[in-house]
Amino acid sequence: MNLLRVENLTVDFQLTEGRVPAVRGVSFEISSGKILGCVGESGSGKSVTAQTIMGLTQAENVSISGEISFMDAPIVFSDKKAIRRLRGHEIAMIFQDPLSSLHPYYSVGSQIAESYLAHHKGSSKREAMQEALKAMIQVGIPEAESRLKDYPHQFSGGMRQRIMIAMALVNKPKLLIADEPTTALDVTVQAQILDLLTKLQKETGMAILLITHDFGVVREVCDDVIVMYAGRVVESGSADQIFANPSHPYTRGLLSSLVSGEDQERLTPIPGSPPVLSELSEGCSFAPRCSWAGLEGMPCFNREPELQIVEGRAASACFMDSDLREIFFVEEK
Repeated sequence: MNLLRVENLTVDFQLTEGRVPAVRGVSFEISSGKILGCVGESGSGKSVTAQTIMGLTQAENVSISGEISFMDAPIVFSDKKAIRRLRGHEIAMIFQDPLSSLHPYYSVGSQIAESYLAHHKGSSKREAMQEALKAMIQVGIPEAESRLKDYPHQFSGGMRQRIMIAMALVNKPKLLIADEPTTALDVTVQAQILDLLTKLQKETGMAILLITHDFGVVREVCDDVIVMYAGRVVESGSADQIFANPSHPYTRGLLSSLVSGEDQERLTPIPGSPPVLSELSEGCSFAPRCSWAGLEGMPCFNREPELQIVEGRAASACFMDSDLREIFFVEEK
């Protein structure tokens, strides 16, 4: 069953310097019990997409269009009561900086309990603290009972992220949105958090939208992948499809920049920088950085390619047809 469906989502910010199209026609689906990886460089629209799903981009200077459905029912952001029931209960979110997401003046136990009480109005504070303790044990906090009254600054970065996960899971959500959950952590702790997320996903059956800039993370845990660039989805498919045969030059660039256990000396960075969203041209937004753009007959600088199915499998937004793509893949190797 499709748990979450996002269709043609567009998010524009009206700033003093002009209109900024942060998300441009994004569509994807997440099925129950699956992990969808959303990959792209900083500024590609990943976090804005996630925050919009949670209703966190609602403001006078923000224009939002498209449709977001949860369990086949459209999410109506103007219905504040419905959004409050959904947010933190059916859909939960954890952020990349747990220290700034936790209140420094309250114990971690009381903050997790508050999240529980917000969606269980008839529960007592004692019951909420018991649920907070269960959540802390579930995410692997050592000596959880004695640490209920500790404050965020008394925990390491990895433990704070576990606290954020406990806060998200205390209401047993059907969907967890994890926005760069391992960015501020060292490699060892990153692995621990990823292992924890996949373990909890298997135990609870929840779906996860995992936002990251790291394809290595995607390779470890994700079932399906969408690749975002300049506010658009430029490639989508199963993780196996994307890693075995990437179709879009941006996806190939991201994969080429990974350190491989087989060949750790050959790293190929993507030339140039991501575009300024307020200054996008009419053509393909990746064209200035693409080695394929400008080839004879290619309209890369004149119009933007649509996301289309490639060879009956993954979808890619590129003008290069499959025959030419195979030729250039061989030449690049």
